[in-house]
Amino acid sequence: MNELRLEFQDRVNFVILNWIIGEDREFARSLGFSYHPQYAAIAPNSKAFVNRLFAEPRSGELRNMIEALLAEHGGES
Repeated sequence: MNELRLEFQDRVNFVILNWIIGEDREFARSLGFSYHPQYAAIAPNSKAFVNRLFAEPRSGELRNMIEALLAEHGGES
């Protein structure tokens, strides 16, 4: 994850929610997350999911999700 953050942080906001912190947990639930780990690509200025993973991602899944988000909503991959 850190490698992807370094590569894409100029084009993608990475938000990590700590399930133990009540405010983070409530925000996660407002997005439809009911447990963790979950990963989501959310369209800019919305709560619409472009893609979502419900468990630890396999190799390349997060990269593919980020690149698809950038391809659909702007930014270069």
